[in-house]
Order: sequence, then C-alpha cells, then structure tokens
Amino acid sequence: MKNLYLLLLLLGSNFIFAQSTIRGQVSDAQQEPISFANVLLFSPDSTFVKGTITEIDGRFLFKKIEKGSYYLKISMLGYNDEFSPIFNIDQKPPLFEFQLEDRPSMLAEVDIVAKKPLFEQQVDRTVVNVQNSVTASGSTALTILERSPGIQVDRMNAQISMQGKQGVIVMLNGKRMRVDAQTLIQLLESMPSDNIEKMELITTPPASYDAEGDAGIINIQTIKKEDEGFNGNLSLNSGYGLRPKFGGTFNINFRKGPINLFADLSANNDYSIHNTRIFRRNEFEEQVTTLNIDSHRPAFTGLYNGRLGLDYELSEKTTIGVLLSAYYRHWDLEASTNTQLDDSVHGSSSATLFAAERNDWKHAMANINLRHRFDDDSQLSIDFDVLHYLDDNPVQYQEQFFDAQGIVTADNPFTSVKSTPINFQVAKIDYQKQWTDALKLEMGVKGTLSDFTNDVQVDRFIDNEWQVDARFTDVFRLDEKIGAAYISADYKWSEKLTAKAGLRYEYYDSDLKSDEQGDLVVQKFGRLFPTLFLTYQISENNQLQLSYNERITRPEFNTIAPAFFFWDSNTILAGNPTIRPTISRRLSLGIRHKSTMLNIQIADDENPIAFQPEILAEENIVLTKAVNMADAQILTISFNTPIQFTSWWESRYNATLIWHRMQPIVDGQVITRNGRYFTGNINQNFKLPKDFNFEINANWNSNWRYALAQGPMRASINLGVQKSFGDCKLTLNWNDIFDWGSFFDVRFDQPDFNMLYRLKYNMEGNVIRLNFTWNFGNSKLKKAAARSTGSEEERNRLNNN
Repeated sequence: MKNLYLLLLLLGSNFIFAQSTIRGQVSDAQQEPISFANVLLFSPDSTFVKGTITEIDGRFLFKKIEKGSYYLKISMLGYNDEFSPIFNIDQKPPLFEFQLEDRPSMLAEVDIVAKKPLFEQQVDRTVVNVQNSVTASGSTALTILERSPGIQVDRMNAQISMQGKQGVIVMLNGKRMRVDAQTLIQLLESMPSDNIEKMELITTPPASYDAEGDAGIINIQTIKKEDEGFNGNLSLNSGYGLRPKFGGTFNINFRKGPINLFADLSANNDYSIHNTRIFRRNEFEEQVTTLNIDSHRPAFTGLYNGRLGLDYELSEKTTIGVLLSAYYRHWDLEASTNTQLDDSVHGSSSATLFAAERNDWKHAMANINLRHRFDDDSQLSIDFDVLHYLDDNPVQYQEQFFDAQGIVTADNPFTSVKSTPINFQVAKIDYQKQWTDALKLEMGVKGTLSDFTNDVQVDRFIDNEWQVDARFTDVFRLDEKIGAAYISADYKWSEKLTAKAGLRYEYYDSDLKSDEQGDLVVQKFGRLFPTLFLTYQISENNQLQLSYNERITRPEFNTIAPAFFFWDSNTILAGNPTIRPTISRRLSLGIRHKSTMLNIQIADDENPIAFQPEILAEENIVLTKAVNMADAQILTISFNTPIQFTSWWESRYNATLIWHRMQPIVDGQVITRNGRYFTGNINQNFKLPKDFNFEINANWNSNWRYALAQGPMRASINLGVQKSFGDCKLTLNWNDIFDWGSFFDVRFDQPDFNMLYRLKYNMEGNVIRLNFTWNFGNSKLKKAAARSTGSEEERNRLNNN
C-alpha cells in the first residue's frame, strides 16, 4: 500500500497555501510523477468554490478566498477521497495532516456518480429528486407530494394546491393524467415511489406548455434506463398501518445500435381505512336541524400499470418512436354509516346506511413520435396520440330509518350508476432553432379533439319496484376542440442578463349537452397567454429572477358532467355543469444566494373555483359541489436552503408563508374572507458507516383557511433507514410516527346563513413499510434522445385540482 501525507497550511485571511509531503514513491506504471485534485467547498451547503491540481511535489495555492467556513476535499483515481474538518478562514489558521490510502481494488470500468440533492431550485420549478430520499423509498407518490415544499393535499375534497393556489395539472412522464379528481388522489396514493425518479413542481410553465392549470404543473418522471445493453430494476414493497399493503415494480431496458426497447410493469395493492365524520347544523324558518354522521370505510385499491416502448434511429439525425401504455385501477369499498338526526319540528331519528362501491378506471394510449435534427442548431418533433378512458362506478345502498325509540320506520334501498367513456386525439408539432449564440427560438402548433358521454342514474326501490330518481339521473355529452400555437424566445442580453419570452394563443370550442336539459354550456373563445422570464446574475453566487405569466383552469370533466355520491340521503357530493374556467395572472420575484432561494409571488384569479356546501332548505339536503368565487388574490413567500454540517450530515429547510383574500358567493351575496397560513419542511440525511443511510423528515402546516373552508394544524414526522449492498438496497420506513397528520378536518362556518358544516376524514395513521430494490444488467452509460409525446398536457382535465 502506498501512503501519502498532505500538510495543509492556512496563511492569512485571503489565501490558502497547502504543502504535501510524499513518503515513498507515488507514480504510475512509467514511474512518472503524479498530481492530485484538490477542491475547496463552502461549508454550509457544500457549494463548489475553487478547484486546482497540485504541482508535482504536491504544493497548491488558492488565492483571494472570502471569509467564511470551508472544508477541503483531496482526491485521485486509485485512492480514497479525504476531507478536512470544517475550518473558518478568518480565525487562526489550523494545521492538518492527511493519509491517503489505496483503494482495495481497481476496476476495469469506473462509474462516476453525482448525487443530486433532495430538492433542486431552478428558475421556474422546484425538483424533488425522489430517489435521493430514504423516507420516500417504499412510499407513495401522494405521500411525497404532501411533504414537498409549497404543496397542500386535500384528500377528502380531492384537491392539490401549489403555493396556496388550486388548479394544479398533474402529469406522468410529460403526459397529463386524465382521471377524475378523487381517482387521481387514489392513483397517486397507490403509485409506488420506487418507480419515480423525480417530481417537477413547475410554478411558472413556459409558453410551450398548454395554458391549462393556473396554479402550475406537477410532472412525475418515472425511472428510465439509458444504458447500453440489457439492464433493469426490480422493486418489492410491503407495509402495514391498520391494514396491509404490498406491491412491486419491474423495469427492463435494451439498447443496442439504433434500437432502444423498454418496458415496465407495476402492481400495488393497498388495504386502507377512510373513516369519515360529518356534523352539520342549519336553520330554515322555524326548523333547526342537527345531523351527525359516522362512517366506517375500509377500502381496497389495486393499481396495475404497463408500458412498452420502442425508439429506432432511422439515421444519425432521425428517430422514430412508438409507445403503448395502459393501466387498470380497481377501487372496492364497503362502508357502514350511522346517522343521528335531531329536528326541532319532527323530533329525533336515526338511520344506518350500508354502501358497496366499486370504481374501475381503464386506460389505454398509443403514441407515435418522429424527431429529426436538421443540424446541431435546429430540430423538429411530431407527435400523434390516441387515448381512451373508461370509468365504471356502480354503488349499491341499503338504508334504514329508525324513530327515537329505535323502531324501524322505513327501508330505502337505492343504487347509483355512472359510466363514462372518454376519448382524445392529439396532434402536435414543435420546432426549435439556435439562431445565434444569444438567441434561441421555439415554436409549435397543437390540436386536441375530445369527447365523453357521462351516463348517471339513481334508482330507488319504491312500492316493490325500482324507479328512476329523476333528480339525479341524466346523460351528459361533451364535444370539445382546442387549437393552440406558440412562439418562445430565449435571449442572452449580456453575460449577466438573460430573458425568455413566450406567447401562446389558444382557441377553445366546447359544447356540453344533457339528454334532459338540452344545451347546458357552450363556450367559444380565443385568448393570448403571455409568459416572461428575466434572470440577472449579480455575481457568481447571487441571482435575481423575475417572471410573469397568465394561465387558465378549465373545469374538470367530472365537475362539468356531475356524478353523485351519497353520505346519506340528505348529504350529497355532486358536480356542477355551470362552472366557469378560472383565469390567473401571476408575478414572481426570486432571489438566490448560492443554494438558498427566496421567492415572492403575487397572484390574481378571476372566477376561482372552490368546493362549497349548499343547503337545499325545503328538502333539508346539504349538497357540496365546486363553485366559482368572485375573485381571489394570493401572496406567497417561500424560502429554501440547504446546510451541509459535515461531509456525512446534509440538511434541507423549506418554509412557505401564504396570505390570501377571497370572495366566495353565498346565496347570491359576495363575502370577503382573509386568511394566512404557514407550511414548513425539514429534512435531515445522515450517511453512516457500512453503507447505511438514515433520514428524518418533519412537516408542519398551520391552521388554514380557503374560501369558506378552514382547518386545523397538521404535522408529521417520518423516519427511514437504508442499507446498500452492491446493486441492492433495503429500506425500512416509519411514516407519521406520532399520528399527527393522518386526518383531514374541514369546517364551513356561515353564521350569516345559519349553517355550520364540518367534515373530518381519518386515514390509517402511522404506516411502517419495508422495501427491497435490485438493479441488474449492464451499466455502460449512453445518453438516450429526449422523449416526449403530443398529449403531454392532455391527460389531466379530469383532475384540475
């Protein structure tokens, strides 16, 4: 073994001088002198400061180093890296001695891996690198989102908010997930994190994206192997909260010459609890009604995904690709509900309701993609997609009513059936060219044809026969056409100032009809949506970012063509075919110092959408549905910083403070509601000996208010331990260990309208998960061509949360 001793001498406050003493001969096979790489890193966040190569005798020099805390990394191929302790350059210079040892073996091939931080802050987005989180392993996509900076998840009302705003588009590998809002939540809750590479939280999408989604876009990127030869990944997971969970994913990739063939399969089974309590009190004339609902709701969700793709290089400049994908999602619920009703006119009574619900979503997609590179400065991409969805949602109800003495007064069997086939055809052409070193242009056109038929029927067993309940029965048909064209330019004004400006025009033609009511909503309009980014590099470590954009949130399909869900006969969740789209204008200022980001955002929404209960007093029914508010303004301040305490302890802190002023409409009257709340996230990662990793994650959400709704504080603490051995990893997670965040509690208090409505949704609480991952096959890296499809922004109109 060769030994190398380095002496590091720090001289003064403006430079570092280091001298190494070599004991024994250090050379290559030809006995030539050897130089060593030296890197100076900023201590709080491991930011690279300077790097150099030693002289033959090991001496090196760093000049003009600012005051602060640093540490030194010394490395060379064939030796183990060495790190100095953290030192402060404005104190008395310390003296260090290092001993560099040979690595035990030298491999014929060496993989150089750069580990990304858990959170990356970019100009228009925050990137969550899921594979770098120990607590994420064996978890689900929804759990990761709930822990992500600036994201709030309302599981009960199936809403996802970003930076305090609703209207989020969720995409999977650049394709919009076109399922209804409730199904989206369940899909994300069933999607294993081990198949997810990263999540992009895009707060200011550029003009190349559809203008849909006024809050922004969440793009979930699954793992895709880009290595030469045959390789793949196998992951198995199991867990237990109050009920078991288990599943796995399998991915393979074959790349040789002009052919790249890839496929993946996943299956995830989740036995869970969704218990719900509802309280309401309302007055109508002389009648005061108090209602308590307690619903025990064990459920099963099975999600099964498959994808098969082929990319073929027709020539050095042209690639054609085909992608087929499908999923089947099965939801099975048996709910037992007890209701206690106190009526000042009719007295007390009670009811029991048994509901057996099945909700199956089936989806298939075919995509063909052609990419041609004219030269190093320009390329063209053409996509055509065909997508089909089928939602089948039958529910059987058995309800009994009792008087104050517990005697059965009536039986009320009824059924609810919803069947919705949905079809899309999407064509898209994109072109980009680097005109000069300073100017890059992108432009494109896109067309989308979509249609659905939503058949909803409620039948009641009356007088010994099944009769249609006309109040909740109808067939809705939607034909929709969207055409778009955009142009976007990136321009570098100077070494410090860069700009990106875009303009997107969209024409929207939508016709919603009802078999019973005829034309319900006819919308035809065209509109320009501008986008502007400015970035000013003040210095190497300081940057300013300014952006402005306008977006639209069109109502999700299941909101336009409503289905009905019954908590009991008098408490109903429904859709709203008269809902109007939301137009949002947003201005953002970002300030970056090294790896620390501060962002300030102001948003103004026209016709914002919120869920709101409504009392149908004469029938004594509470109907909760999506409605338009008059207006909303939201101010968001977010802060994100990493701190590298030592080479083995990495820390990340995120905080978001939100103020908003909203104007919901109740009984035709505009009400002003002001609110503020805070969300925070702390992540600590520890690299331990013997290839162990330990991670602790804490999340906190303060009391919150949105429109008429308000809710209490929630928090969670999550632990994870991971052991790596060769190509395998074993991970043990304990999520929400104190059971502080496994509920959703929302309260609608409208004293001016004599109504109080409260809904509490309890999930399982803490869940322990065990996960095993094995990477196999060749690992000679070969970069694959970028892959996208024409329906990148088409798969989420059913879940505009």
